Formats: sequence, structure tokens, C-alpha cells
Amino acid sequence: CLHLKSACTALDEETILLNSAWVDAAAFGAVRAIEVAADEPAAANALAIGNAVLLQADCPRTSERVAETGYDVRTLDISELAKYYSSQRPSLCSTYETRDNGKCKGL
Repeated sequence: CLHLKSACTALDEETILLNSAWVDAAAFGAVRAIEVAADEPAAANALAIGNAVLLQADCPRTSERVAETGYDVRTLDISELAKYYSSQRPSLCSTYETRDNGKCKGL
């Protein structure tokens, strides 16, 4: 993964959102782990503010998982940001997978 924030995010002191293909949940000890959907690997790149969690709009399965645990999920369309990164930072795009059919595949 590009950096730790891409692989996991602390949602509160007891909960992390993570992509276990990129980081081992055991590294965080006894915390509750919410796994991102397998077809949304970049969904762990989120932002928690109080009980609200900001997630990419094209990660609906992960958004649903987070909402089911009681968080107030807010989604953001970051497609223009993804376009910018893919045009300005080709090396970044070779690190991440590309978007396919509107599914969350990274920037």
C-alpha cells in the first residue's frame, strides 16, 4: 500500500477500519476491526470526526459496514481528485490499482 492511512484508519479509540490484505489487524492489539469490502481496497482511506466517518462515495459496501456499527457515514465523490492524481502522478497510479466500472480501486 502507499502509506498506512491507505490501509487503515482509527475510527475511535477502540475501532479501526482496515484492509487486511495490506495490514495485519493483529498489529493493533485488542481493537474492533471493520474490514473493507474486498472489491473496495482503498476504502480504509477514510476520515473520522467524532461519530461521523467520511468515506469515498464509490465504496458502498464498506460504507454500509461502517454504518451498521453505529457511525454516521458521510460519502464524498472524489472522482475528480482521482483524475488529478492519475494525470499528475503516474508513479502513484502504478502503485494503486485503477478504478474499474465505478468500483473503488484506489486513486
